[in-house]
Amino acid sequence: MKKGEDFKYFLALEYPVTIEPILPENGGGFMAYYEQFGKAMVGDGDTKEEALSNLEALKKRIFKEWFEKGIEIPKPILEDDSYSGRFLLRIPKILHAQLAIEAKKNSTSLNKYILYLLTQASTLSAIETKQDSIAYKIDDCLDHFSQYIHSVTANYRFLTMPKTKIYESKNPQPCLEGEEEFSKAS
Repeated sequence: MKKGEDFKYFLALEYPVTIEPILPENGGGFMAYYEQFGKAMVGDGDTKEEALSNLEALKKRIFKEWFEKGIEIPKPILEDDSYSGRFLLRIPKILHAQLAIEAKKNSTSLNKYILYLLTQASTLSAIETKQDSIAYKIDDCLDHFSQYIHSVTANYRFLTMPKTKIYESKNPQPCLEGEEEFSKAS
């Protein structure tokens, strides 16, 4: 929130609204919600007008609480009118011919075939990104599991080692240099 923006400023902002019918088995009527907030802020009523009115009343209560607590109230996200859904793409003639042939083989228009290819590539890219993330997490888990198994194995070997008696010798022989002085001192 910027200085000078008061509570009334935020109430006056128009957020895109979705109105949906409520199934009769769920009570009937309509529900209205702001797309930006999902179904976390919902107004319902017997008519569309009543659902919208209840949504506005809920917005007023929630925004007032946020404003008083200093919680940032997000401004509406409106669709960007600069994207028409169309764009011009220049490609080599050979690629144009190949795409046209493939579109014809699939009994579809060139436009629909290219849209299919773009959608497929975008989806595969998203899947690959998710797979990379999952693979990293799996590798991390395997590393931790390997360390755990190594620790358990080492503890198991120690605990299952045959127990041997330690005999005291009246005349111990030093094994390493420097132990003689230690033996004499004790």
